[in-house]
Amino acid sequence: NALTNAGTLSPGGRGTVQTTAFTGNYVQQAGGRFVADLDLRNDVSDRLDLAGSASLDGTLQLGFVNGGWAQPGSRQAGVFSGTGSVGNAGLALVAPQSAIAAFTLVSPTPNTMALAYTIDYVPGGLNANQARVAAYVNAIQQAGGTADCAPYADRLLSMPDVASLGTAYDQLSPASLVATAATAVRADQRFSDALHSCRVREGEFRFVGEGECSWVR
Repeated sequence: NALTNAGTLSPGGRGTVQTTAFTGNYVQQAGGRFVADLDLRNDVSDRLDLAGSASLDGTLQLGFVNGGWAQPGSRQAGVFSGTGSVGNAGLALVAPQSAIAAFTLVSPTPNTMALAYTIDYVPGGLNANQARVAAYVNAIQQAGGTADCAPYADRLLSMPDVASLGTAYDQLSPASLVATAATAVRADQRFSDALHSCRVREGEFRFVGEGECSWVR
C-alpha cells in the first residue's frame, strides 16, 4: 500500500498551499521530487498527512507564496507527518537563494519533517546607511507589513547575496538625493565666494592671494 515517487509530486500545483490526507506509505526515490510552496504570510506549506510512513530521498523543491509579507524571525512549517515513521533517506532541500532567508529540513519528532527557516532583513555585511534602511524595512515587516511595502519586501527576498541586497537598499535610501542637493549647495557656495573676491592667478603666492573684482549688473 505504498506510493513510490520517481517523478514529481506537487500537491495543489505551483502557487497553491494545501494539506493532503494520504492513506498508505509514501516512498520517494533518488530521482523523485516533492514540490512544496511555503506561504510566508501564514507560515504554512504544502503538507502530506500520512496514515502510514514515509521514506524520503531525492529532492524537496521549495517555492514562495506571499513573500512580501515575510516577517523576521525563526519559524517552522510542517511538510510531512505520519502515523508511522518519517525517515530521511537522503532528501535534499532545493530552495531559492536569498540573502535574507535561510532554510533547512528538520525532524522535530520521528513522525514529522518540517521546514525550518529564518528571515532577517539586516544581515551582516551591509554598510551603515544600508543597515539603517534595512532596519526600517525590518520594523515594518515585524509589525505585520503593508500592502504598499509588500512588493518591495518580495523583491528584497529574491536578492541572492548581500552585495545585491545592499544595492537594493541603496536604491531605497535618500542618500543619492541628499548628494545631489549637497552638490548644488557647494556649487552655490563657490559661486558666492567668487562674487566676493578674486583669486590672484600670478606670482609666488598665486594660490592664496586675493585681488579685487568689480561686478556690474
